[in-house]
Amino acid sequence: MASCNCGATAETSAPQDPTVIFRPFTWHHRAERCVHVKVDGGRVAEFAGGVRDVSAGVRHVMSIIERDDIEADSADTRGRPIPALLSIQVKADLLRLAVFALARLEADSAKMVDYLDDQAAA
Repeated sequence: MASCNCGATAETSAPQDPTVIFRPFTWHHRAERCVHVKVDGGRVAEFAGGVRDVSAGVRHVMSIIERDDIEADSADTRGRPIPALLSIQVKADLLRLAVFALARLEADSAKMVDYLDDQAAA
């Protein structure tokens, strides 16, 4: 199996500041190695379908929360505040759902990157 692709020092050429916690993950600069790689179309299609489902779900969750936040600052035609659509607990639950979905997407993406690395090495 290929080594982990998320190491900051292996992924970026800029010197790393040890006091910074966030380091962006990139692997796109390795795409030229995968140009002629033969891959399992079913596996790629399953991954693409998962990406589509998760991204659409997270987009809808964020849109619902955004709309609720925007409307919270609005008033109806009589000047009365529009009641919130979502409670704080429901917003928190939706955000946790979105975070979990993105964590799964990240894990699945890491597996796909490893798969592509393995196929490029073969």
